[in-house]
Amino acid sequence: MDGKFNPEDVIRNRFNLMVSQMSETEKEAKIKEYGNMENYYQAIRESFFNDMQPMSATDRFIQTIPYGIIEKMAAKKDFGPAFYKIKKIVREYESSAGQMFPNEKNISRLLLEQAKFIRENPSFTQITDEKYGQGMCNFFVQAIEAYYQS
Repeated sequence: MDGKFNPEDVIRNRFNLMVSQMSETEKEAKIKEYGNMENYYQAIRESFFNDMQPMSATDRFIQTIPYGIIEKMAAKKDFGPAFYKIKKIVREYESSAGQMFPNEKNISRLLLEQAKFIRENPSFTQITDEKYGQGMCNFFVQAIEAYYQS
């Protein structure tokens, strides 16, 4: 991987992680429902790209950030992006990214490039700030940068 965001990789890696955490009974139910696991993957992939409610690429990209990461940061935002509890949340995010991109050898570079991408795309700021509070997008980016600067 070259470190650039690729939605196909995110979907495949998230799917693989999800399947690895399923019980055999859950897997059998999905195979019964979809015919095989690849058909199940294609259904998830199609849902990601062709959701019934149109979703911007920005919205879909934000959804690749594991659930709870931004919420946890927002709850501790007053302490600043270099606060040790914020760094602990970034470490959790880094761990999730490692699971989502198991072949990526340089997760830090990937997350820093993601932070740069977010900073350079104002639509992220608008959507993230609307959802999590004013300034949260910039705080998220600063927290990632602070984590790797220490």
